[in-house]
Amino acid sequence: MQTICAKTRCRLCRQVVLESFNDASLLLDTERRYLYTLNSSARDAIKMANGTRSIDQIAQHISEIYAISKAKALQDTIALFTRLSKQKIVESVKPKAKKSQ
Repeated sequence: MQTICAKTRCRLCRQVVLESFNDASLLLDTERRYLYTLNSSARDAIKMANGTRSIDQIAQHISEIYAISKAKALQDTIALFTRLSKQKIVESVKPKAKKSQ
């Protein structure tokens, strides 16, 4: 497992499905048959985790939506993705190398 930091980019693992409803969100790990419930801030962070955004970018968005400090949002977002990584719900993605011209 890689250490999650502000520069890390994550995405859901292939076997995980996110479903959002009016007042709830669920993550389903289809391989292990685990079901997780999410609060709205976790749902919003996970929806942004597509492998192209860094944890820092996700935290910035969360801080704006929920009117909390960027530092608190970053701390919480790193903690969330660290837990999800340990549970094999998300995986880190290496940034694509830029093409040299």
